[in-house]
Amino acid sequence: IVCIFLDLVCTFRYLVCFVCNSDAFPLLFARFPPYTSLVEQHPAQSPVFEAQLYPNPTQGTTKLFLNKPYTTLTVRIHDILGNLLLTKNYQNQQYIDINLNQAAGLYLLSIDNGQKHEILQLIKQ
Repeated sequence: IVCIFLDLVCTFRYLVCFVCNSDAFPLLFARFPPYTSLVEQHPAQSPVFEAQLYPNPTQGTTKLFLNKPYTTLTVRIHDILGNLLLTKNYQNQQYIDINLNQAAGLYLLSIDNGQKHEILQLIKQ
């Protein structure tokens, strides 16, 4: 598995992942959606949540810390191949406990409230 983080002119960021066979021929391609860079935004109008995961890496349980409580929030967890493993909706939350009952590896945690979007890497040991 090869993952490349692309930052296109500090405007859009993508996480692009490839799974290759033994001849380095790409068998699978996954592109995770872009989000606008913080470089061009005023902090009060930031398109991301300024979220943090702790502990990360985790043994299975981690906590998602947001910069403030949000009225509605959707949290999704994808594996590195882009398969959706979990979708959960929250209301009026600033701190969220995440239980990752999956094998060790790299996962992508997506946070969305319809106006802001952020993707965090979550490592399970």
